[in-house]
Amino acid sequence: MGLTDQHIHYFEQTGHRKNLGIHQLMLDDFQSLVTSAAEADIEIKIASGFRSFERQLLIWNNKFNGKTAVKNMAGDSVNISQLNEIDIIKAILLFSALPGASRHHWGCDIDIYAENLLNGASLTLEPWEYASTGPMARLSSQVSS
Repeated sequence: MGLTDQHIHYFEQTGHRKNLGIHQLMLDDFQSLVTSAAEADIEIKIASGFRSFERQLLIWNNKFNGKTAVKNMAGDSVNISQLNEIDIIKAILLFSALPGASRHHWGCDIDIYAENLLNGASLTLEPWEYASTGPMARLSSQVSS
C-alpha cells in the first residue's frame, strides 16, 4: 500500500531531481534492460518508480480537484467541472490508480523513457509518445521484442 519502502532499492539517476526507487528484486532485470537498450543506442531512464501512499494521494487529489489535468484516451483534457464525482473518479482511473492500489507502491511498476529520443521535447508520459509515430516508438519496439 505504499506505507513502507523497505523493499525498494534507491539509486541516483543523472539529471533527475530525486533518487528513484524500484523493487530490489527487479534491479538485475532492470539493469539488463538498460544494457540491452544501450546496445541499440537507447538511453533508458525512469520517469517514475516507487511512490508512497502519500505521493499517490497527492497525485489523485490534484486530479480530482482540477489542479492537474485529467486526460482521456485521445490525450485530450477532460473538463471535470461538467462531471459528477463518480464520473470524475472513472476519468482519473483511466491513467491513475487509487492510493493504496497503485503498483508503484510495490516498486515494480515503473515508467521508463529514453531521454535521447525526446529530441529536446518534454516527456508527458502519454500513450501517443510510445505509439508507432511517437518519440518513444524505438523504445517501445525494443522493449517488446
